[in-house]
Amino acid sequence: MRAAPIGVYPTIALVIEHCTVQAALTHNTPDGINAAVAASLMTHYFLYNLGPKKELGAFLEEHVPGHWAVPWTGRVGAQGWMSVRAAITALTGNDSMSEMLKACIQFSGDVDTVATIALAAGSCSAEVAQDLQLICLTRWKTVSMAEITFVGWIPIAGSRCTISSTNEDMVR
Repeated sequence: MRAAPIGVYPTIALVIEHCTVQAALTHNTPDGINAAVAASLMTHYFLYNLGPKKELGAFLEEHVPGHWAVPWTGRVGAQGWMSVRAAITALTGNDSMSEMLKACIQFSGDVDTVATIALAAGSCSAEVAQDLQLICLTRWKTVSMAEITFVGWIPIAGSRCTISSTNEDMVR
């Protein structure tokens, strides 16, 4: 899902409008577009402090067709709405990025999409502890996520970055 950054638009209407156009390029079905809109509204919800984490699903159901407040269980299939529902479940059920990531992986299936959606929204929530570390292997230095301002990924020749919950996860 590439919809999370669209949540920065200042109004719900603009988020829905721009995300619908973007989603139609790659997920041009009603379910695909609704899933993308829900994912973009997740980041919007937290960026603009529209409510507590536990009410995210209800908020989404007010603006996007779907059963977003129903917790997801089991394996996540290839349909985008499944990934979004699993991401909502992981986000609303955990209070830290590391626990959220573990919850995403435990679903099995399309967990990279689930984690992308959940962590993008979770990184915008004041209710979620930002406890993942960015480890850049070219400099062998651990940088706390609180110490950086994320602007975008810039590929640098010969460098490799990964996100890890502990220094021990760093592979040399």
